[in-house]
Amino acid sequence: MHINLRTARQPVLALSILLLLLPGCGPAGGGVTPETQQQPTTSPASSPMKPSGAAPAAPNQSLVTARVLSMAPDSQNASATRVQALLLASTAIAGKLDFTRGLVGQNIALLVQTHELTNVRVGDTIRANVTFVGDEHGGVYHATDTQIITTPTP
Repeated sequence: MHINLRTARQPVLALSILLLLLPGCGPAGGGVTPETQQQPTTSPASSPMKPSGAAPAAPNQSLVTARVLSMAPDSQNASATRVQALLLASTAIAGKLDFTRGLVGQNIALLVQTHELTNVRVGDTIRANVTFVGDEHGGVYHATDTQIITTPTP
């Protein structure tokens, strides 16, 4: 079909018809229709000026070795303890991303269930499975299966 836009009496109508016939435009070509148009989403916790939802972290898990620098009760979770530790080593778990590899030699904050720290003291070297839980706006490193590797001599 050939439409001459210069001589068309109704240019808007002609343009609309032309757009419907172009590949990729219009309902048959995958264009935006009321059914496919993305509706804005808001949640009660977000304001209209903030982006809605963030992508959660990819599946990740590392086996880390770290020296405990300090321990304190977590202010948001009564059954957890915040452990500041010097990350000594990090090994990826098969099939998972290693989010702690780039942090070796740095201090890291770990969230550990308090019952796993019964015999752990400041200065101990521990080994634990660590997973980052969060998104691009922030998160926390959760440590599980915490074991004491060495205890400093007094």
